[in-house]
Formats: sequence, C-alpha cells, structure tokens
Amino acid sequence: MREFVLRMCVDGKIVVNSDLRELNQELRYQGNNLNQLTKLCHQGRISAVDLSELLSVYRQILLALGGENDGDY
Repeated sequence: MREFVLRMCVDGKIVVNSDLRELNQELRYQGNNLNQLTKLCHQGRISAVDLSELLSVYRQILLALGGENDGDY
C-alpha cells in the first residue's frame, strides 16, 4: 500500500469529479446515521431498526457510481 501511495504521489493523476461531491456528502450523512443507530443499539436504547430507507439510498448511490444492483446490498 505504501508503495502504491508513493507511486501515485509522484506519477499519479488526480481526477476531480464535482458530480461525486453530492454522493460523497450523502454517504457521510448516511454513515453518521448508521453510527448513531449502532451506538443506540449497543446502549440498549433501541432493539430493532428499519434500514430500508438507508439501503435504498445505498442502492441509488451504487447505481449512480455505475455499479450493479443485484439485490444483495
């Protein structure tokens, strides 16, 4: 990994895609939500959570990034 990072720093090309900013922001929001839910579960404050909306957002992001949605995510 170290070699890869050093090689990319010297010879690599950085590509900035402003279209991905919104997706990245949404992933951060959803990650924060998932972390909060996990913390509440570990504290015993909640026992069951409906993650269907979260999974829907992840599917949309995966499709937007060109991935395939085979229903396993």
